[in-house]
Amino acid sequence: METLPAFLGTIGIALGIGLLRVSWRRKTRLHSLITMAAWMCIFGGIFLWGQAGGVDWGVAIATILFICVAMLLLVFNAGTAFVNREDKRKTVGSTDQSKVSDEAPPGMYAKHLSTFFLAAPIGGSVAIILTLSVFELLQSLGVETANSTVTTFFLAPLLWTAIATWIVIDNASMRNVTLLFCCAAPGVLHLGWVK
Repeated sequence: METLPAFLGTIGIALGIGLLRVSWRRKTRLHSLITMAAWMCIFGGIFLWGQAGGVDWGVAIATILFICVAMLLLVFNAGTAFVNREDKRKTVGSTDQSKVSDEAPPGMYAKHLSTFFLAAPIGGSVAIILTLSVFELLQSLGVETANSTVTTFFLAPLLWTAIATWIVIDNASMRNVTLLFCCAAPGVLHLGWVK
């Protein structure tokens, strides 16, 4: 295994996950560009790991590394969120109840629920449609069935993650619905044409 590409790949994966966190928390006007840069760093890191340890083992190690770093970041965020929640409870205990009720409008829960459905079941369905379309495309190009299957199995979670990340970061529901429709339409048309 080559050490330098593995080291640079690890840095790329960690940097990409860090940029995703920055884009998620701050949500500035540049959050779309930061998100794209983050995923480019992650994919670049996976590519470097593929060069370092062979395509199969390198990509597998990079994927495991990506999951571990993401889990560590989620644990850190969960811990800080718990501490912040305890601080807010202390603050709420000394404030007027009417002010507290104004801070949590009823529409907030509907917004979170719609984001969940767009990111989880609907986003997953769109990712599956796209990967099935890619599978049929690879088959039509003469790629072996085993290679096409492995490619689509690897592509499906990446697409789902990218779609879900975009939806969670972007709060505009109609824009997210439009994004999902524009992503699903080519896959549906292609699968319908093939069948």
